[in-house]
Amino acid sequence: MAGNKHSDDLSKSKSFPIGATILPNGVNFSVYSRSATGMELLLFDHVDAARPTRTIQLDPQHNRTFSYWHIFVPGVRAGQIYGFRAHGPYEPLLGMRFDPDKLLLDPYGRGVAVPTRFSRQAACQPGDNTAQAMKSVVVDIARYDWEGDAPLRRPFSDTIIYEMHVRGFTRHPNSAVAPQKRGTYAGLIDKIPYLQQLGVTAVELLPVFQFDPQDAPGGRVNYWGYCPVSFFAPHVQYSISGDPVAAMDEFRDMVKALHRAGIEREAGAAGHAPAMAQVGGSVLGIERGQVVTRGDALGELAQFRPRHHHAQFGLPEQQDLQQLLRIGFQVGQQSHLFQRIGRQVLRLVDQQHDPQALRVGIEQVDVE
Repeated sequence: MAGNKHSDDLSKSKSFPIGATILPNGVNFSVYSRSATGMELLLFDHVDAARPTRTIQLDPQHNRTFSYWHIFVPGVRAGQIYGFRAHGPYEPLLGMRFDPDKLLLDPYGRGVAVPTRFSRQAACQPGDNTAQAMKSVVVDIARYDWEGDAPLRRPFSDTIIYEMHVRGFTRHPNSAVAPQKRGTYAGLIDKIPYLQQLGVTAVELLPVFQFDPQDAPGGRVNYWGYCPVSFFAPHVQYSISGDPVAAMDEFRDMVKALHRAGIEREAGAAGHAPAMAQVGGSVLGIERGQVVTRGDALGELAQFRPRHHHAQFGLPEQQDLQQLLRIGFQVGQQSHLFQRIGRQVLRLVDQQHDPQALRVGIEQVDVE
């Protein structure tokens, strides 16, 4: 059913903090989008649901503060599944790709639920993808008992770092981890004595944010976890339970156990663009360090795949560079990220290709 956007309860909301914040009588939702003309909050009873249980239209007059769209919904508790739909212009040449048919994750969500029929392709094609889309989950981050845990703050000069992949480190039978724990945060806890024997004082985990396993070319699997979809939610497939709320606790149990063993925990995040359900659909993007809800050529960059296999390991071919520059110049005036990308691509051109072939308007990406 549709929510009453003029309800006194629904209008008592705040723009800060961003994300889903649990309050005594409900949850405050806030999301940033400078270019959106309308925003809807969708609540679900099940992750596989094709239709929301409740849709709340946010009133720009009462539920928008500058570029922040916010709403307080009474009665909502931890475990609530939700998502957004953003309305706005569809102008690809200006980096605008709004599509209200697409269900969007909360960029600041603390949990992500993945449906059994999840499809990245459905997000890239026209039409409603609700039943096949990842959905955000409200998580109560305050109820966990850290039992006095605190960062170890060991001097870097005394640090021995072991970089690992959570699943790969414990998945194989020779890991000596119980079958039900292999490839999980709990499985890593069982390997702590081994790390201590090696003299390790810190583990650097390859991406443990929620990522899209289908974000890979040619039907392959995104094993490494780069191009995350939600920076504040632990990857639910690394949990034993498979529950987004429980996954947060399992991750924190792992951190607490490592600290008790004298091992610090670091999270790896290489300079890859966030995964976005891109060309043809709205996305959750990043602009000038702000997480925003809108369509964007950033999504096209996230979808970019080199035409030639060797380009994934070395310098790209000329047509690949042309494509990258075309994408970057479309939003060059919106993002300092693309200014840097443009300069780097041109350096690659100078190193291996005809510098005149792609020496096109670098001043376009130098605009502040």
